[in-house]
Amino acid sequence: MSRGILMKALALAALAFALPACGGSSASSTSGMNSPTGVTFNDPGIQTFPDEGHTHVPIGTVIVYHTDPPTSGNHYPVPQGGGFFTTPILPGFLVHSMEHGGVIIYYTPAVPQSELTALQALANAHPGIFGQVVVVPRNDPADPIILTAWTHMLRLAVFDINRIDNFLSLFLGKGPEAVPASPWGDPLTTNSTATPFFNPNAELRVTDTSRPGSMMTDSGVIVSAQPATISADMEVSTQSLLGDTASFQIVDASSSAVVAQAVYDSSTGTITFSIGKTTFPPIFVVTGAFHTVTFRVDPGHNATWSTEGTSVGPVGGFASASVTLSFVATFVPGAGVAPDILFGNPVATSP
Repeated sequence: MSRGILMKALALAALAFALPACGGSSASSTSGMNSPTGVTFNDPGIQTFPDEGHTHVPIGTVIVYHTDPPTSGNHYPVPQGGGFFTTPILPGFLVHSMEHGGVIIYYTPAVPQSELTALQALANAHPGIFGQVVVVPRNDPADPIILTAWTHMLRLAVFDINRIDNFLSLFLGKGPEAVPASPWGDPLTTNSTATPFFNPNAELRVTDTSRPGSMMTDSGVIVSAQPATISADMEVSTQSLLGDTASFQIVDASSSAVVAQAVYDSSTGTITFSIGKTTFPPIFVVTGAFHTVTFRVDPGHNATWSTEGTSVGPVGGFASASVTLSFVATFVPGAGVAPDILFGNPVATSP
């Protein structure tokens, strides 16, 4: 089975997925508002720096960048998905995001809540792992807001939404690594069809053609699970009388055992989480909408699942050092129209 490009982006260490190999070596240095290509921009505050390379290095590797914050260079195999974050994220993940056309917006504690709300809206409008907006905290002594894209930076002494929007219009979605035509591979199907397509949620739609039926796709790549945050979206289009299920599985990379899973039951409108031998009570969710399920392992080896603002766990002693990700759709025997099952936006990062 071919491997999904998106899944390879997640780990070539990895979530979620191999993207085209990032080649190149480190480049030099720091200064400048002038582009090496002679390009100028309508905001004179935009700085342009040399490309420092595109090489993937193992998660945890100490990387030296020639700009602060970084604007290009070696990075971890996992890109950070779009979102608004209240804790710092390691530069190796953020640089990979910029390679995908992402824009990073750094803010300091001095930024007031009204401005943070505006930045959060930008992040929410650009999720996924291509052309995403990542808003993260940073203690910068000079500028309360800094924007970076691949080889570009804009420092703002004061919040200016017009300059921020202009920076996004110039650089968002224009990194050196293009959006893949299809973010998923070729899932194994029986009496069903699986249609992959790229949008901000990187969706995979599974449709029943004859009961019983099934679909399975495995990332086939390894994600470090000590610690980790792994998430994906799940949806069933309509509730059904039969127990058709969508399952997001965390699989031990060494033994191939399922060590945790989230199972969405279309007949009950619930998601049931399990970690090891512990199964938690089902959580009711709204049918016909995506629900983000998130699996976390903290540095103390405690594992939790969460969705819809509800968490289950923690379960201590999570032992898997590395995992792979599987997505399974099952249409059970019987009569009746089956719902479409969708998976989307799988992402894995280290906290």
